[in-house]
Amino acid sequence: MLPVAAALLWVPGALLGRALGLGPRWALAAAPALTWGLVALGAVAVPRAGLRWTTTTATGVLVLALLAALALGLLPRRPRRRGSPAPAGPDGARASLAGPALGVAVAALLVVAVAWRAGHRLGSVAQTWDAAYHANLTTLIAGSGDSDPVSAPSALASAGWRDVSTYYPDALHALAALVVRSTGAGSAVVLDVLAALVVGGVLPVAVAALAGSVAPSRRGAAAAVGAVVAVLPVAAPWDQWWRGVWSYGAALATALLVAALAVRALEGWLVPRRPVSAAAAVLLGAVGVAGLQPAGVVLAGVLVLGWALSRLTVAALATPPAEPADAARAGALRVRGGLAAAVVGTLLLPPLVLALARWSPALGSLAGYDYTTRPSTWTGVGQALTSVLGGVRRISGGYGFGLPPQGGQWLLAAVVLAAVVLLATSRATAWLAAAWALAVVAAVATVVPLGPVLAQVVGPAGGAAADLLRSVTLFFYNAPFRLMAVVAAVGSVVVGVAAARAADLLDRHVPRPRRSVVRAAAAGAAVLLAGSAALSTLEVAAPRLAAGYAPRVTAADQRAVMDRLAQVVREQPLPAGATVANDPVDGSAWLYSLHDLPVLFRHYAPGPLTPDAQLLLSRLDDVDTDPGVQQALRDLRVCYVYSGGRPVYASMRLAPGFTDLDLAASLEPVARSGSASAYRVLVPGTPCAPA
Repeated sequence: MLPVAAALLWVPGALLGRALGLGPRWALAAAPALTWGLVALGAVAVPRAGLRWTTTTATGVLVLALLAALALGLLPRRPRRRGSPAPAGPDGARASLAGPALGVAVAALLVVAVAWRAGHRLGSVAQTWDAAYHANLTTLIAGSGDSDPVSAPSALASAGWRDVSTYYPDALHALAALVVRSTGAGSAVVLDVLAALVVGGVLPVAVAALAGSVAPSRRGAAAAVGAVVAVLPVAAPWDQWWRGVWSYGAALATALLVAALAVRALEGWLVPRRPVSAAAAVLLGAVGVAGLQPAGVVLAGVLVLGWALSRLTVAALATPPAEPADAARAGALRVRGGLAAAVVGTLLLPPLVLALARWSPALGSLAGYDYTTRPSTWTGVGQALTSVLGGVRRISGGYGFGLPPQGGQWLLAAVVLAAVVLLATSRATAWLAAAWALAVVAAVATVVPLGPVLAQVVGPAGGAAADLLRSVTLFFYNAPFRLMAVVAAVGSVVVGVAAARAADLLDRHVPRPRRSVVRAAAAGAAVLLAGSAALSTLEVAAPRLAAGYAPRVTAADQRAVMDRLAQVVREQPLPAGATVANDPVDGSAWLYSLHDLPVLFRHYAPGPLTPDAQLLLSRLDDVDTDPGVQQALRDLRVCYVYSGGRPVYASMRLAPGFTDLDLAASLEPVARSGSASAYRVLVPGTPCAPA
């Protein structure tokens, strides 16, 4: 199943990349971004054309995209300006792939080591909050063929008994549905495999690609180091994998990849002299990121904008070339005009986003999330900054994961800080240090309200600065762990580029006779640092991955009852429209993706409740004596009841109506194991009651 998932993630994008004119290396590196883009477009277009999303229709989308890409190749090439050199490749030549490939391989081995130490079996069922939703949405798309990001999530939430209208980007789920249909594997298995491919493959390649694209020199070294560092921070990618926020993890990695594609396209390297084909590749990748999580588009945009502003600034400050005065003056005016326009446009973005948030219900709902936990004081800022730089947030004991307090990754943090300082000393790379610093401040702003603190320093402008940060953080649900992931991912690129700059400085300042000795010593020190950081990753990430997948809501007792209930339903199929009543917080939502049983609640968040559903959650145990409960069972067409007896988080309370169901004569036991149980509803008038 792993080879099938990898093939579906890489092959379509690689074929399309080659058709667009990308070189073999970049077609392979950019393949996941282009595949996500194809899936995101197809997942919307196919159902709206009245077709089902299947492997056949997805293949049709790929064929159409290939034909369109080949048609773009028929456009005349942009003529090269007289006297201008051909675009140079990395380091002025075709750089060796050995270094970047070795870095990606080391990163993949470290991912395997963490998973092995965690005792993680590929394809396990995640036990965290988001996992059930992703698995159930994938199951719905695979079964119904409806991959529209509005109608599919709405159908999942409505579950046939209520009317819910919602939106959720579903490129991850649409691709996973293709793997499900191709292999017959369950959604939970497929999503775990895709998460592993993102962590061990897409992210290291993406960091390597971006570091190699923006490094002024020694691009191969920057790519190799960046790839290794990419999998060291726990904040990214490990917190996305074990938490089950797989869409966000994929969006984060793909955003870096799209930023690399955009940089190469703007430099003229992606598809030389074919700007339309290059722009098509970048735009398709951006669509893929948006189809995963729109926050990724913001990250890619900030990185590309920072790079472009830096290039314009350096050009504006550069010494004019030795050419006629009129031509030099005109060139300088063009550069400075472009820089001024870019700066003004950048300053206008925050108020525009905030205005849209007041007008758009979707953005407004994102802006409503608030995770601030520290006081708006300098002490609170210091505590939040320490947490962000350390890269490890404390996991609340209320979750019941059993994780002991974990310290920060301070060695890795020190390396990143040193790299930031090194990049800040160069005009060519200072923008990357600034982008990392912006991510840090944004992450701190999700923990501490910065407006009052900044007002102490800059007066009323402090509120405006806080609003500017809010215009960025709202796309990340104002969630600290999401912004900390950005800090970690951008920090990996920073370290890669800084390693290349450090090597340049060593060669520039160390006499030639001593250069080989100094290089060997520096390489040895780098290996020791990487090894120590890798040990820290093993110590912190492995327990988290193990905790995220340790059986709780689908432990042996729960799975035994689920399996038995599914067997009963297979032997005696449910009447049309019949459902299984369940407590939304006890893991019973997994009945849908694991056994395709139509449960009332398909996610831990119950959403809008009808009076009938509210009555069942509060008083189902009174079914023998309460006519209202009996009528609710009829109205909702409930055939069976499942009770897992264990909430997804230890701090959550089970529905009071789902306790002591063994005492109800109107509920016939079907299966019991430990705290889990299932019952047939015998209330007259319900679909499965005796005639």
